[in-house]
Amino acid sequence: MTLATTTIYSCKKDKSGCTDSNADNFDSGANQNSGCRYRYASNIDIDNVPANKPDGSKWDDSDGPDLRINFGKSSSSGFDYSTDVSDNYSTGVATVHPNSGIRFSNETWKFQLVDGDLLSSEIISEGTFNPVKGSGPENSIAVTGTNGATFKFKYTIQ
Repeated sequence: MTLATTTIYSCKKDKSGCTDSNADNFDSGANQNSGCRYRYASNIDIDNVPANKPDGSKWDDSDGPDLRINFGKSSSSGFDYSTDVSDNYSTGVATVHPNSGIRFSNETWKFQLVDGDLLSSEIISEGTFNPVKGSGPENSIAVTGTNGATFKFKYTIQ
């Protein structure tokens, strides 16, 4: 009696690329990791801040609000990061700066724009965004928060 055997070999071709879904250059078809690049928060431009509170009163007694953004992953119970304060906002674009080394991840993040006074912080606007999905000009992600305030979360790629 003759016994024949057949051996089947699978030839899966290796594809180099970034295999980390949190990276800016993620490649879902890659099976060998090489050269991932990540987005790091650099600064945030704020515009169209409402001049008054929803009840019509001013944010501060004699001048504009002191703008600060608290932000972090939506999965966190609080806010992981905060920016410096842009004092006495009136009109136009205000720019605030987060701490350095904040690496964005591919998930929903939340933010609050607050009037960062010494004794209390009132929420001016808030919203959510995914800092890895989508981008705009100048390495930025444009988001509109509640009350019509607009934000450009800017980033560097490293």
